Amino acid sequence: QGFLRFYQSLTQQQRRTWESPEVSGVQPLPRTFHTSSAAVGDCLYVFGGGDKGAEPVRDQRLHVFDTGTAGPGARPPSVLRGLKYYPVCDMRWVKIPATGDIPGGRASHSSAVFRDHVYIFGGIGPEGTLDTTYKYHTEKQQWTLLRFDSPLPAARLDHAMCVVPWRAGDSGDRAAAAGTDRAGKEPPPSAGDKTGPLPKGREEEEGRAEGIVHLLLVFGGMDTQGEIHRDCVVTLIE
Repeated sequence: QGFLRFYQSLTQQQRRTWESPEVSGVQPLPRTFHTSSAAVGDCLYVFGGGDKGAEPVRDQRLHVFDTGTAGPGARPPSVLRGLKYYPVCDMRWVKIPATGDIPGGRASHSSAVFRDHVYIFGGIGPEGTLDTTYKYHTEKQQWTLLRFDSPLPAARLDHAMCVVPWRAGDSGDRAAAAGTDRAGKEPPPSAGDKTGPLPKGREEEEGRAEGIVHLLLVFGGMDTQGEIHRDCVVTLIE
C-alpha cells in the first residue's frame, strides 16, 4: 500500500511521468545491478550492487527507504534495535547496522520477501559467481546463511526469484510439495497426492492454512561466460 500511495502521488493529475523525489537520510552510493525489489510494508530494502564492471560495491550494509507518510493512517514509529525512524513526509533513507551472517558484497543477485524476511540468492562477488542463500529478519535486523542437505543450485547471476504458495497433497507431504526429498532426489509419484498453485488472490488468507506451503523459486540466470541456465529450482521456506 505504501508504494501504491507513492506511485499515485507521482502520477496525480494524470501526468503519468516519472519524478525524482527529494529524500533525506544517508543515501546509498550510486551502484549498478543491485537488489531493490524487496518491499516490506512501506519500506524498500536495497542490498549490494555493482561498482564498475563486474566488481561489486564494498558496501555490506542494508539500506532501507521508508516511503511512509505522516498523514492520516500513517504507521506509528518503528524501533530497530534502538534506532527509531518515523514515517515522514520527506522520504528517508536509513542505513541499518545488521548482525549475524552478513553477506559479502555482490551484484546481479535476486531477492524476494516472505512475511518478515528478505531472501537473497546468488549474484557475483570478487571471487566470481555465488550459490549462497541468505535471509534477513526485518525486525531483529539479523542475517542468516541458509544451509541445505541437498546439492546447491549452480552459481549464477542475472536470474529471477520469487515466493510461490503451493497446496500440498492430502498427506501434507512437504517434500512432495517442494518436488524433492532431503537428499535432493525426486520422490516417486503418488496417486493420492496432488499439488497445484493456489487460486490468485487467496494466497494471503490461506497462506497459514494446513496443507499450504511456500516455496522459494529460482529460474534462469547465467554464468560469467554467458552460458544461460534454463533450470528452475525450488526450496521449501520453513
